[in-house]
Amino acid sequence: MNTAARPFTPLRLLWQLAWVVCVLLGAAFAAIRWWPAHWLGQHLERATQHRLLWEHTSGHLWQGQTQLALSGGPTSGPPLRLPGTWHWQLHWQWQNGPLLAVTVHNPQVLQAPWVWQWQPLKPSPNWTLSSSQWRLQADWLQALGAPWDTLALQATMRLQTQAWQGDLNGSGFRTLSGHADLYVDDVGAALVPLRPLGHYHVALSLAGQPRFVLRTTSGPLLLQGQGHWDGQRLRFQGWARADAAQANLLQPLLGALGQRQGQQASLNW
Repeated sequence: MNTAARPFTPLRLLWQLAWVVCVLLGAAFAAIRWWPAHWLGQHLERATQHRLLWEHTSGHLWQGQTQLALSGGPTSGPPLRLPGTWHWQLHWQWQNGPLLAVTVHNPQVLQAPWVWQWQPLKPSPNWTLSSSQWRLQADWLQALGAPWDTLALQATMRLQTQAWQGDLNGSGFRTLSGHADLYVDDVGAALVPLRPLGHYHVALSLAGQPRFVLRTTSGPLLLQGQGHWDGQRLRFQGWARADAAQANLLQPLLGALGQRQGQQASLNW
């Protein structure tokens, strides 16, 4: 019997390298596939400077659930938990090229699942975000700090978004088109007994630099202004004033909202 080793050839080397690469890729995919969800939460908490907290998280990167809470920072009060449990699922599919779909749902907040799709090989735009309808109470605003913690607003908030589009590539994440409408109804505040103070509409434009415009639809507290995202925080300028019939009752609230200028307060946040 001939027991001599098979001769070493370039083809044999290529097969061995291919086998090693497949093993490494399989191990890397398995590690990512089963990456614990609480690790993901820890990274996202650090990215938001611990303003968005993940609690009671379970599952893994590709399918899991968590409860979200908002914090105003280390000097603020206890975090405020958003209602319901947030579930997510990631999966790859083929649609004229590879496509990654991320589905998020929370029946207590979202009327229907929210779906983000990314096609890395598609020309611009290469990601889309489905339209959605959200419903929340305004008490979570207190986690944002001043002036919200002083105002202690009570209100019903309805957010309606149209489909958004943008790019995700080597130069970063960019939104090219998108619009949303926020309706704030039956507003009340701790500083005054009058309720409702008003009903308000905020129109948000997300193309390029995000901008928004606030206007009053009805109510004795009149608010108007506009703002934008400067890359680090939201900036807002506008004014607030009370109608003549409720002017005396609303004076404490106007003083808390901003610097007084005659019968109105200047809003500069």
